[in-house]
Amino acid sequence: MAVRVLVVDDSRTFRAMLTDMLRGLGCVVVGEAADGEEAVARFTELRPSLVLLDVEMPNANGLSALMRIRAVDPRAVVIMCSVLESNSILEACLVNGAADYIRKDRMDEAPARLRRYLL
Repeated sequence: MAVRVLVVDDSRTFRAMLTDMLRGLGCVVVGEAADGEEAVARFTELRPSLVLLDVEMPNANGLSALMRIRAVDPRAVVIMCSVLESNSILEACLVNGAADYIRKDRMDEAPARLRRYLL
């Protein structure tokens, strides 16, 4: 059975790129969201197997959305995506339950890193 994924990013272009990559990996993208508030609502509605979540977004940033998603389902698998190089943000995401943290400027590494969550 294909992994069901929710893609969250305020950039429509980046969401489209992630969606194409995920489909190429055999995933089913069940939904998209453009901000943190929408991410929590879509997660609650769709209950995807995996969430790719941008860190910097309007209407609740990714860290806030991560914490709220994990409050809805503590087993939620959320992978953060960001251009930020901040160790404190990376640490905050991991401490609050993110499964992984992928840098947007290193998306060539993403398919290999994502495969472990697609089993």
